[in-house]
Amino acid sequence: MIDLERRLEDLGRHLDYPGAANLAAAVGRRARQAGAPRPFWRRALLAPAPHRSAWPSTLLAAAAIAVVVIAALVAFPPSRDAIAGFLGLRGLIVQRVPLTPSAGPSNTGPLGRRLALGNEVTLAQARAAVPYPVLLPASLGEPDQVYLLNPSSRQAVALVYLPRAGLPESAHTGVGLLLIEFPGKLQSAFMEKMLGPDATLEQVSVDRQPGFWVSGSPHGFLYLDPKGDVVDDTYRLAGNTLIWNQGSLLLRIEADIGKEQALAVAASLR
Repeated sequence: MIDLERRLEDLGRHLDYPGAANLAAAVGRRARQAGAPRPFWRRALLAPAPHRSAWPSTLLAAAAIAVVVIAALVAFPPSRDAIAGFLGLRGLIVQRVPLTPSAGPSNTGPLGRRLALGNEVTLAQARAAVPYPVLLPASLGEPDQVYLLNPSSRQAVALVYLPRAGLPESAHTGVGLLLIEFPGKLQSAFMEKMLGPDATLEQVSVDRQPGFWVSGSPHGFLYLDPKGDVVDDTYRLAGNTLIWNQGSLLLRIEADIGKEQALAVAASLR
């Protein structure tokens, strides 16, 4: 990380770029030499503007450095996490945005299709398909339905508990509780949580592991999976959600229940 900072600083000191005025003059000369009519946006760019100041050279240097950083993120996957930490992107980044449901789950049809949960399987089949233990909440017992979510890439398991006493039907999912399990770690993967305007975020701990409780208006999130690929979960906007680490897994509970009840369910996972 120190070596990366040193290289970026050295690059900024040695960048050789033309001033804004020289660049505009060069563009004008080439346009005149070509003899082609200049579009309106080019005429506006090259027209005298006594009140328009040239871009500070520091902005051009910063832009060039940003290009180098982005190239490093794309070309060198092992460096992504280090660069994300350097830029302050490690862990959870909160961004409040107006959310509207996007194309994805249907409001009709089987539950798995409505919620884009994947293929319905048995609990035994799910456990045989993924390289990690599928955990069950002892307080709820075995799920009513089990789904494999994109097993070729994300390898996630979704456990569905239908509405019952203590688990009211969710206005967002239509079930009592949805538990999704997949590999990942909050402290080592980039994750962006997009909150609705009335949502609240609270940091919590589940068995001394870091987690977050989100309540209020619907929200979705983006995160990096263990391969470094971005996974978009904004297709299904959730209500109250608890998300946390347990061992090598990232777990997510969605239900219309309070924080304390969600934490109790999480603590009973075995």
